[in-house]
Amino acid sequence: MAFLAHTYADRSAPPQRTAASEPPWPPQTSSLQARKPAGGFALLTVDQILLLWLAYQHDLIEPLALRGYLGLCEMPARRCQLAPGTRIHYQARELQKLLGPAVRLATAAAAIATLEASGLVTWTETAVELITQPAALQAQTNARSQLARLGAFLDAEGPLRDNEEARDAR
Repeated sequence: MAFLAHTYADRSAPPQRTAASEPPWPPQTSSLQARKPAGGFALLTVDQILLLWLAYQHDLIEPLALRGYLGLCEMPARRCQLAPGTRIHYQARELQKLLGPAVRLATAAAAIATLEASGLVTWTETAVELITQPAALQAQTNARSQLARLGAFLDAEGPLRDNEEARDAR
């Protein structure tokens, strides 16, 4: 019995910690240096994630475009520590590398085009802008529908052509 009591006592005792295995707490320095991931931080809002997911669920974007959106979020984060005034160039080839070796350049460019057509992304060589609020996407959709109506109105078969024909007949 003494043997069992001794073994039980050893198991219930907290493990001994050595001073060499742990850093001192509180830290001895006045500031801590935070580690940063290699790609940087890409902060996404809940609205951004939901917009992206809804676009995917409603077949506005394909799975590769969904991955492309996340890659486009990472691209500006990779440039966050550049010196001020450094010229920034975004290229489809960089997104292709983020999407993986099986993705061709034309496929990465098509994913960007799909995201632009859906209104989730505005892409230029010097800037990547991501829609952050549902209202911004709704405003783009309204503007596109108004432009489509204006285009239909200005169509060669539309009212302007009839007015020109009537003026020429006078």
